[in-house]
Amino acid sequence: MSKANYSVVVFDVSGTLINEVSGTLYPGMKELIEELYALDVQLAVATNLGGESTVKVLRDVGINYYISTICHAGRAAFKPDPEMLHIAMDECAASPQEMIMVGDSLGDLKCARAAGVVCCLVNWHGAFYDEILAQKPSYAVTNIAELRQVLLR
Repeated sequence: MSKANYSVVVFDVSGTLINEVSGTLYPGMKELIEELYALDVQLAVATNLGGESTVKVLRDVGINYYISTICHAGRAAFKPDPEMLHIAMDECAASPQEMIMVGDSLGDLKCARAAGVVCCLVNWHGAFYDEILAQKPSYAVTNIAELRQVLLR
């Protein structure tokens, strides 16, 4: 059985969990979330979306049950300000070393760095990948299998 590398995983929503065009989870994401949840990993989201929009989209794609903390633009300053991750740390009773931010933008990376949290940048569609790599994130992945390797051992 797998073990988690982090006790808290914080996901960005648009472009990370959810394909902005189709409005659906990226393939394999629900299974990964379910696996993390089964391993007692606390799952959170940090998004610049508003609160109602965030709750609706998480419910629509069927993962709201798994998310313990929702940090959105109505609760905290917009990313790259680290306030969302500080809220997640407080609500999940976690240190920066126990947490990883999974996002798709430089704003996500800057937010994680400012909070002292490891960041994994996902690039599901290949756009701007060189620019992302140039910023030297802790991890950069292009598919769900690579993300799983970062989060689980």
